[in-house]
Amino acid sequence: MKLRSSIGYKIGFGVTITVLVLIVIGVVSTLTVHSQLKDIERVAAGEQLLRAMTDLEASLTRAESAALTFALTGDPLALRGFESTEPEQKDALEEVEAALGTEEHLLVQLPALRRYCTERMGRLTQIMQIAREKGHGDIAKLLVDNQDRQVLDRFYESVNTLRIAQQAELRLLRKQVDGRKNQTYVTLGVEALVAVLMIYTMGRAVVNDLTIPLQRLVAGITQIGEGRLDYRVEISSSDEIGQLGRAFNRMAEQLQQGRGLRLNAEEALQATNAILADRVEALRRKNLEIEEMSRLTELLQTAVRAEEAYQVVASFGERVFPDTCGTLLLTTPSRTLLEAVTNWGEPRSERMFSPEDCWALRRGRAHPAVEPGALHCHHYHEDDQPGNELCIPLVAQGEALGVLCLEGAVIDEQLAITVSEQLSLALANLRLRETLRNQSIRDGLTGLFNRRYLEASLDRELHRSMRNEQPMGVLMIDIDHFKAFNDNFGHDAGDAVLQALGVLLKNSVRAEDIPCRFGGEEFAVLLPGASLEVARERAEKLRAAAQGLSVTSGGRPVGPVSLSIGVAAFPYHGQDGNEVIKVADEALYRAKRAGRNQVQVGLEVAEPAAKA
Repeated sequence: MKLRSSIGYKIGFGVTITVLVLIVIGVVSTLTVHSQLKDIERVAAGEQLLRAMTDLEASLTRAESAALTFALTGDPLALRGFESTEPEQKDALEEVEAALGTEEHLLVQLPALRRYCTERMGRLTQIMQIAREKGHGDIAKLLVDNQDRQVLDRFYESVNTLRIAQQAELRLLRKQVDGRKNQTYVTLGVEALVAVLMIYTMGRAVVNDLTIPLQRLVAGITQIGEGRLDYRVEISSSDEIGQLGRAFNRMAEQLQQGRGLRLNAEEALQATNAILADRVEALRRKNLEIEEMSRLTELLQTAVRAEEAYQVVASFGERVFPDTCGTLLLTTPSRTLLEAVTNWGEPRSERMFSPEDCWALRRGRAHPAVEPGALHCHHYHEDDQPGNELCIPLVAQGEALGVLCLEGAVIDEQLAITVSEQLSLALANLRLRETLRNQSIRDGLTGLFNRRYLEASLDRELHRSMRNEQPMGVLMIDIDHFKAFNDNFGHDAGDAVLQALGVLLKNSVRAEDIPCRFGGEEFAVLLPGASLEVARERAEKLRAAAQGLSVTSGGRPVGPVSLSIGVAAFPYHGQDGNEVIKVADEALYRAKRAGRNQVQVGLEVAEPAAKA
């Protein structure tokens, strides 16, 4: 028998092609997402450059105002204000240089920008020195010097040149980001369709190769049973079914030649029928396994949540592995334990154990324990009598996802390995989908929901409150003096404060609450079912908890954190979600104007909505 003409080769070839297609899909999806993230980083760098140039303009404007004020009035406060702008300009120029990076077409403007700043600061220093020597009242001619105006004009011209160039580049980058986002969605959809079509085509091809020849064999057996010994089966392949056909034809020839020896012919026919029946039954079971594998692959690829995939595995295991118990275990996020997510039958394996307790995970391949004296994994209960066991690691893209454990008198190892390969790819795809979904609705810095998710959830929760005749509280939160954290400790300190508040919000809300980063240092929390008074109490507890935060950046403690919070509730402050948000926002600004670090409740009160 040639290997390339066997049914096993056809099945293996089909499964291999399917696996390769799924791997290519995973790689293409990963590269697409990585490219999109690179464009987003470039957009952020461009926005940083615009902010740095704005800071440089503002610093030079403050320096000029302070110098002229000192020259005219001799105010020492103006002199100190002038001196404080020099480090600000230095920092702003460094930020501009850092943001430009390797943009050589923009870096050529930087030396001129430095020179204009130096010339203007030197001229302003000269004016103040002349004012000290000649008096503060005789410098009017110096203040309107055309040379000064030319230096300023050149400075603003350089700044505007950089700003216009960077704004144009940002517009182009944003278009690229939007285009890549649409391309990502189209790519994922096309890849999913290709995978489903490939799996369906492979499954149908293998089934057709088995079903039609089997029908011919069954028809031949029927004809021989009816006495037509001249009947021959058409042979179209050289695999196991083709060998069966040739054996059947040889049997028919022998029966036809030895018709006179009916007894021997009948015995030979009965023996051959038994063999054929056994092989047909074996092929029927193999055909069922192929159909079940095709159905399993289809269901796993169409599952949108991991729980659905677990249910599919449990249902499939009971049908394909009869008289066998099984457990599917996945690694925990810490990767120090494996935890059971589904099972069928009554398995003896523990539901949680360390990876070191499983020989399959330690060896990186299937570990059968079916012979006397074989090594049994430690995660099976020691008090139980050892039995036949098979553990198969689930690996996708070089990462161990978990292990599939089977227990029973007879275990089809090759089928189990094929199932584990399909399951590994399906679980890896589900994790990738979940990662992409989280990136679209989560704020990357704090881990909270983003503003897009808040806007999508607001109307849904509002209609649910109306339907259930329940209130809904809304908190608008702002970090007091947040700019001071950035100015005094750097932007890393500001990020640390935002992250600490994100952790506090996640730990302080209920499962049904929706905490979001609204924008910048402003946050929002939806409290379904919470009345206005309950929302105010929750806001007070949150404000008090924020004062107890201990935030450090670079090993240095960052000053105390305080919050200003505005509170509103449906239906007391409006019948529309945007109205309630607006009232809460106005209450927030009243809290800031009243001295910060306090909670204010919205003043506008609307008539309660009619019962739905």
